[in-house]
Amino acid sequence: MADEKLGEAASWQRCRGVPTAYFGLLGDCGATRPVQARSASSGATRKLAETGVGEKLFSAVVLVMCVLMLLRLCLGERRRERVDGALRRSGLRLQRLARQAGQWRKWRQSRAAAAREAEEAIRRARHRSERDGNVIRPDSFRKPRKPH
Repeated sequence: MADEKLGEAASWQRCRGVPTAYFGLLGDCGATRPVQARSASSGATRKLAETGVGEKLFSAVVLVMCVLMLLRLCLGERRRERVDGALRRSGLRLQRLARQAGQWRKWRQSRAAAAREAEEAIRRARHRSERDGNVIRPDSFRKPRKPH
């Protein structure tokens, strides 16, 4: 009855007749959470959500930022200005590299698209024309022209 309310997607381990989902993280059965059935499409994202990697990573980044800001406060004024200048230059360098990488990617894509279009145009020209020696006469030349 309680298992039906919680859904059939979870396989429940029992502890004294009560599903471990009711215990949560405070359970005394040794199980911390129910084992969820995984779908093929969202298995990786569900696994990350279950383990809490994102929360731990965010906490670690915030901790590192706080320690760096505290160390910056301990520096003298001249050294702090030097460090700030170096960080600013590094940030600008990273922005420039990111911009150049994006431009290179666009250039590569446009070059590939141009090559595809050229191949398509060449293929169309070969199949829609007749050759008379080294003269190519497209089929469109045979149609009567509109009088203007």
